[in-house]
Amino acid sequence: DRTEDQARSVAAALDGARADVEAREMQMATLRDSLADADDAARAEGRRAADLEEELRVKVPAMQAKEDELRCAQREVEAARHLAEVRAVELGAWERRLALQDQELIDSRQAASEKASESSARDSARGASLEEDARERKREAA
Repeated sequence: DRTEDQARSVAAALDGARADVEAREMQMATLRDSLADADDAARAEGRRAADLEEELRVKVPAMQAKEDELRCAQREVEAARHLAEVRAVELGAWERRLALQDQELIDSRQAASEKASESSARDSARGASLEEDARERKREAA
């Protein structure tokens, strides 16, 4: 009886150990699967990182070229702005010269008009004086 009890006890312990080994093997299989999934994910991330690095290798020089173009365009804009400012100063000088010439022309015309008026007044006065002299002579002759 005792031997049977011991055999049953050993068999139960052995069954427990087998169940424990099977449970651990299942855990190990689960861990292997998780590790394989993590490895696959890491490899995929590595490929994505390599793709991004390659994309950067291509895009960075293109972006630098665009930045160079932008800087060149900015310099051209600054040069055009400076030229426009110079032209505006020149235009202002021309406008002042034209205004001065216009004023000189107006003054010249006004002076000519005044001279013409004075001359006309003198001529009228001479004409009146001559008429008066002619009337005076007629009276004397009569």
